[in-house]
Amino acid sequence: MAVANDRGYAMIRTNEDGTSTVLICSSIEHGKPVGVYAKYVMAPSVHIDPGVRLVRTAHSRYTRDVVEVTHRAGQVRIRPRVHSLRA
Repeated sequence: MAVANDRGYAMIRTNEDGTSTVLICSSIEHGKPVGVYAKYVMAPSVHIDPGVRLVRTAHSRYTRDVVEVTHRAGQVRIRPRVHSLRA
């Protein structure tokens, strides 16, 4: 079964219960997500590829670049964007 990918900037917030909320958006301006079009709420596990560069704030982390985000079996995976040869 194919897994859909969301592409955009990702913001990760840790919830009080230890789960995470991941927002996928078109940009991040002054540390705030703009144009949120996907949200993973109460994700028990978030795996961030070592190649993803993050900016840390007091309450969240967000990606410096556009990334690919997948969700499968309760785990959200964030990895660098794979460039396509298609125009």
